[in-house]
Amino acid sequence: MQLVFTPTYEAPVKRSLSNLGIWLINGTLLDTFARLGTIVANHQLQFDAFSQSGAIYTAGFSACGPTNARVLALGGNTTFWGCTSGGFANIYDENVAPQCVAAEIRLV
Repeated sequence: MQLVFTPTYEAPVKRSLSNLGIWLINGTLLDTFARLGTIVANHQLQFDAFSQSGAIYTAGFSACGPTNARVLALGGNTTFWGCTSGGFANIYDENVAPQCVAAEIRLV
């Protein structure tokens, strides 16, 4: 399944205007560059060639909801957080700052 980040606000773009392809495979996330999606020590969702030391989650992702409205879940929780930082936003599994807003990651 491919994922699309759907914030509940207008998110600034960090690197480009194109969508990043992300796949959910057996509980793990992989992007178009074969980087592993993990929740790192500061609770941020990051894609790296290798899992960072101290990563909180390297797997445990799943799809939840009806077929036509599936969203990404981590441990059964479907709420992620979009947090602005400068001219872009990062995704977290927890509300880590006052400027964060709840978001779901939609599967397409």
